[in-house]
Amino acid sequence: MATYKLYIAQFTSMPVFHDVIYIEADPGRGWMYHVIGSHGLGWVNEAKQRNKIEDSRQFYKKYLKGTVAQTDLHRVDEICRSISMPQNLYKAGVEFRRDCRHWVRDALCRMEQQGVFKPNKER
Repeated sequence: MATYKLYIAQFTSMPVFHDVIYIEADPGRGWMYHVIGSHGLGWVNEAKQRNKIEDSRQFYKKYLKGTVAQTDLHRVDEICRSISMPQNLYKAGVEFRRDCRHWVRDALCRMEQQGVFKPNKER
């Protein structure tokens, strides 16, 4: 069964890094799944083909997290679209800010639970 590599890719963004799920079909060719926006303006889910992410001026680094079967790529898109947009949590009067990084983690967890994402043995 053919598989694609799944990465968490980071891009520089003020004031913190912006994390995305990047699935690479071949070196330099793949798909990016992420949320863009903010708590004030609102979040939007975005999925698009994105080639040569390393050529972006904002690209920082990518971390290989595991694989996705080529036949499950459509399920990745469905799962990513089903993940809730980041919402800050409030506990005992303390605000816990959630952002794109939390959305990526939630999406990977759901993909793993549904058998779509196979994580590397070394976590």
